[in-house]
Amino acid sequence: MKKLTLAIAFILTSIISNLANAQNSATGSAEASVTLITPISITKTADLSFGTFVASASSGTITLSPGGVVSTGGGVTEISGGDVSAAAFSVAGETGQSYQITLPSADVILTGTAAENSLTLNTFTSNPTDTGVIGTDGTVSVGGTLTVPANSQADTYTGTFDVTVNYN
Repeated sequence: MKKLTLAIAFILTSIISNLANAQNSATGSAEASVTLITPISITKTADLSFGTFVASASSGTITLSPGGVVSTGGGVTEISGGDVSAAAFSVAGETGQSYQITLPSADVILTGTAAENSLTLNTFTSNPTDTGVIGTDGTVSVGGTLTVPANSQADTYTGTFDVTVNYN
């Protein structure tokens, strides 16, 4: 009888032990998904052109708004007939997605044909200002302020700058 009781106790212990081990782990499942959207792109459609000016013995500034409006300060005088345009960029991507606009934060140097001739472009502004929405704000217009040192030489000054757009 003792052997039978011991055998039954051993069997019950094994069953209880297996049940306890079965309850120590569990498995769950989840689905994985992703939505890929059209990459964002930016394409220049117009260059930033301040127009035609005359420098003087005093330094001055030329400011061009994103709307294409020119204003001057100090020793520069605008001459009519020069091409004036804000820079323009076409932004494309996934319709309805918002994007961030990053303008240059550092000075951009415009150089003339002679190495010593240079002007400084900075204080960039845009429309839209900081963010846009693909399909609503398809064009980003950019303006800035050009500093013209006193006695700047007659020349054609050029330089490049970057505008970056990123999805929010």
